[in-house]
Amino acid sequence: MLLANMAVAHKINSVFPEASLLRCHPPPLQKGLDRFLELAKKIGYEFDASSAGSLHESFERIPDPVICGF
Repeated sequence: MLLANMAVAHKINSVFPEASLLRCHPPPLQKGLDRFLELAKKIGYEFDASSAGSLHESFERIPDPVICGF
């Protein structure tokens, strides 16, 4: 889905460069991120939250995406 959104954004920007919009997501609330990191650590997962890319890479290193029956 993300790749499809990116492809459409590039196409719109190439056709309408003066009228296209860029959507920027705000950073996560630090309190919520800290709580997530704490809970993840309790179940044995270390996450690098220094950037969005490093957080994504941390998720990608999880060997099995089905954890704790969720």
